[in-house]
Amino acid sequence: MKYNLNPLDPSDALIDSDGDGILNVDEYMLGLDPTRKDIVSLDVTYIGKTVLAVLIGLSILAVVLLILPIVAQGYTEAKSQRQEIHSVLRSLQR
Repeated sequence: MKYNLNPLDPSDALIDSDGDGILNVDEYMLGLDPTRKDIVSLDVTYIGKTVLAVLIGLSILAVVLLILPIVAQGYTEAKSQRQEIHSVLRSLQR
């Protein structure tokens, strides 16, 4: 068993054996030794937070872009209805 990880027990993939902030599975994917603390963990944390911030920003942008046309359509319809009401009121005043 390499690095004292049991290939028949997938639960140890989700453990951070060396306490560097990187899970064993991620260290494996990066080609790192899961039993030795890696300095790269700071970079991975920073990159992860940056990616998360970008995804949140993109999600907000997507919501705005989806809602904006609906709001604009509602405004246009409301404006049209107001104009129609004013037209009816003017005709009644005559």
